[in-house]
Amino acid sequence: MKRLTFVIILMLFILNVQELFACGPCNVISVDKLYSNSDMIFSGKVTQNEIIDPSDSNTEVIVDKVYKGNSLDIVSIQGRSMCAYRFQEGTDYLIYAIQNNGVFWADNCSGTKELSMASGDLEYLEKMVFDVVEERAQTYTVERVIDGDTLQLANGDVVKLIGINVPPIVFSEGIDPARDDPPFEVLQAAKLWDKDLGKVTKMGQEATEFVKGLIKPGQEVRLEFDVQEKDKYGRQLGYLFIDTTVPSDAMFKTKPGIYYVRHQGFFSLFVNATIIKAGYAQPLVPSEVEGMTIPPNVKYADLFRELYEEARENKRGLWAHETTTEKKFEPAESVKEIPIPMH
Repeated sequence: MKRLTFVIILMLFILNVQELFACGPCNVISVDKLYSNSDMIFSGKVTQNEIIDPSDSNTEVIVDKVYKGNSLDIVSIQGRSMCAYRFQEGTDYLIYAIQNNGVFWADNCSGTKELSMASGDLEYLEKMVFDVVEERAQTYTVERVIDGDTLQLANGDVVKLIGINVPPIVFSEGIDPARDDPPFEVLQAAKLWDKDLGKVTKMGQEATEFVKGLIKPGQEVRLEFDVQEKDKYGRQLGYLFIDTTVPSDAMFKTKPGIYYVRHQGFFSLFVNATIIKAGYAQPLVPSEVEGMTIPPNVKYADLFRELYEEARENKRGLWAHETTTEKKFEPAESVKEIPIPMH
């Protein structure tokens, strides 16, 4: 019996020594350094905290605001060592997390703390997020909207919004349909709508006016790329975002036809998604139409499909006056923007 007691005491002593040497005292680290060291920084409330054993725990956190990393609603934090931070259910925290093989974890020296003790950190992080938004916004400035899915930047680059198919303006102002042939690529894009070319042009004019209402000359935007960054005409292919100064934890109600995402703790208007959600485009998927190959940029394909179905069901935008019979084309009073040449 004495031998068994001695063995138990010895094991407990070894475990305590291991924890002491493995963790040790935490050095004072600046918030700037903590920011650099972390893969994700966020505030949130612990809703579940399962302690499996002294070196194994699983904590679930409802995210309130993200200061760095992906915008997630719920984060699961794994504790796989004696040094893992010990959370309490029902408590709000500011969490500095490391990600390894898809798993988040935070230890005692990560900087993680109860939210009530994090006023200094929050002041720095709020300024950091604002500065990041400002820096991103200055990267690209819009010169003008060319048509429903094309715009020109102040640096001269032309951007084609990907993943969506906006009706092309087949017959621009000054073009005689009986005499002038539209570019081949424009005709191919129009075929995807399976409508009279005059009808497609009128739809394209309406879609262009909607996009001009979203994007103004001089506006600062953020561009995100997919598999292919440029097409054969040298245009940049991307997803366009307009960053706001509205924090993602604010009470923020959006219009039915507008689509926002959370990015770095703020709302960003996702232009490609908004055009579909508002009913002015179809989702574009990898396919081939009489020799015209569409690049495999499908990062948001599932989202665009859902928004497209929602727009048609609610009869938004071009779907508001969708009919089963074609109407004779009646030119709009004027076409303010003429698409760039395709060849």
